[in-house]
Amino acid sequence: MYVIVAGAGIIGLQITKMLVENKHDVVVIDRDADVCESVYAETGALTVHGNATDIHILEKAGAVKADAIVCLMHNAADNIACALLAKSLSIPNIVMRLRSPRYEEAYHLAGATSIVRMADLLVNQIIMEIEQPKVRRIMTLGGGEADIYAAKIPEKARCAGMAIKDIAQKRNFPKECLVIGVPCEDSGRGERVVAVISLQAGCNASDLGYDDDGFILPPLHNKQHTVNVEAFDSGMLFAVEAITLSEQRIARKASLDSRVQMCADLVNASDEPWLVWCDLFRQACDRN
Repeated sequence: MYVIVAGAGIIGLQITKMLVENKHDVVVIDRDADVCESVYAETGALTVHGNATDIHILEKAGAVKADAIVCLMHNAADNIACALLAKSLSIPNIVMRLRSPRYEEAYHLAGATSIVRMADLLVNQIIMEIEQPKVRRIMTLGGGEADIYAAKIPEKARCAGMAIKDIAQKRNFPKECLVIGVPCEDSGRGERVVAVISLQAGCNASDLGYDDDGFILPPLHNKQHTVNVEAFDSGMLFAVEAITLSEQRIARKASLDSRVQMCADLVNASDEPWLVWCDLFRQACDRN
């Protein structure tokens, strides 16, 4: 593939190294001439000194033949401008790094085909390290449709010595998971490592090369319901958007009863079975 990397910071450099190692044709754009020289020296990738928000620079980098562009600049406005230009130049795959969720809709409107949420990646990794220190996430597939994990199985575990198919057929084995790895010895400590794919709703086993028989998951549809509530007293003359985390927590607390009531009304108006997921304990206890 022919890939353009816009922005050669720490992440941009690492991505460039991996793309070059995987035999892709890579061109890096950065406004710092010294950075361009350093990237070329470390990776061998071609570099273009300039601003990726300039259509002439993108054309110089070979945008007309690019298969993908990765927007990794520090400023969100620069990434949006770059994506708009990339879309106008018919680059089919536009990958953008998202720092602030406030820009997500703008990224979509700019033409992003994939958005990588840095905060989500970091938070999920930290939670995984806290709750499941022996489980390591290797990679994410299909824009979040599936995750690959590696788990260490101690020698005295109940499943130690069992065939993979027997583990997968146990009643408490998650239906949304597939064991894809062959166990291997680990550091002589008697532990084994097994790679597991966790599939999300809407992803079929055939997407990963398996038979779909008995593993057809229903599609997942997202539908937003907006609750209209009176603005809480924030000491301001007019109601303002909740921007900071503190302001957002106050707004969620102020609208809690209305949101719970709307959810209860939706459920009670339907004869179908429902599963309601609550973020807070109070939400679950407030209505039945």
